Amino acid sequence: MKNIINEITYNIQEEINKIIFFFKKDISLIRTGKLNPDILSSIYFTYFNNKTYLNEVSSLSSLNYNSILIKIWDKSLLNIIKKAILDSNLGLTPIERNGNLMITFPVVTEEFRKKNLKLLKKKSEQTKVAIRSKRKFYMNMIKKNKDISQDIHKILIKKIDNIINLYISKVDDIFIIKKKDIMNI
Repeated sequence: MKNIINEITYNIQEEINKIIFFFKKDISLIRTGKLNPDILSSIYFTYFNNKTYLNEVSSLSSLNYNSILIKIWDKSLLNIIKKAILDSNLGLTPIERNGNLMITFPVVTEEFRKKNLKLLKKKSEQTKVAIRSKRKFYMNMIKKNKDISQDIHKILIKKIDNIINLYISKVDDIFIIKKKDIMNI
């Protein structure tokens, strides 16, 4: 029966680690006081019938606190990349400079910070709900499995609760760090 305990705890941790991974990736796109070129990582275009991301055909670097330089390796892609940025719904306007593109972001205002903090809270709560749904799923699975003894059932419930609480606290920690980044001037 130790195998079933290990298997279930392993599976739930694997699933929740994926949720945490996507949460981190998702909130990395929320703009903070310092500009991160990763904000452009979701931009893609079709190139030779393939979905191609911006960072696959260029290098992205911060020039200063509100500008990103996109050094395009294949200059024939300049207009395609420019159009992809304009179509990205990020509200960005690239400026051509010496065969490369530069994007200047507006200065982050207090209102913008508060808006991003609300977005962070929303994404944090959605992640917690997703993690809690794993608890519900595995609790139901354990209840329905008649091969699990009452003792193992109690052990599993305690282990699952501990795992869920650990990951909820990880989300809270990630939230606090990102909140500091957003509110830091």
